[in-house]
Amino acid sequence: DGNVLSCIGQTVFPIDPVKFDPELDADNAAAVVSYLEGFGGAFVAVDEDADTLSALQFYKDQTDELSQQIIATVPESICYERIPGQGRSAICDATITAAQGG
Repeated sequence: DGNVLSCIGQTVFPIDPVKFDPELDADNAAAVVSYLEGFGGAFVAVDEDADTLSALQFYKDQTDELSQQIIATVPESICYERIPGQGRSAICDATITAAQGG
C-alpha cells in the first residue's frame, strides 16, 4: 500500500580515495581512507564514475556560464548571522541579531 513498515540503516558518506584538499601523497591518502573506513561503514571510498560525470557535464557547463552573469544587486549589505547573536558575521554587530534568538 506504500506505507513505510520499518526504517533502518545508517548514513553513508561516499569519499573520493584520491582527491583531498589539501592534496595528499599516496601514502597519506591511503592512511586517511583507512582511518575513515574504520568508522563502521559510515565512510565508503568510491571511484569517480565516468557515466555520471558525463551526464552532469551538461549542468556544469550551464552553471559555469550562469555564474558569470549578474542576476541581482542590492543597495546595501545584508546582515546574515547563522546563529543570531553569535557575532561571527563580518557585516554586522552581534547585538543587531541577538533579539532574533541569540
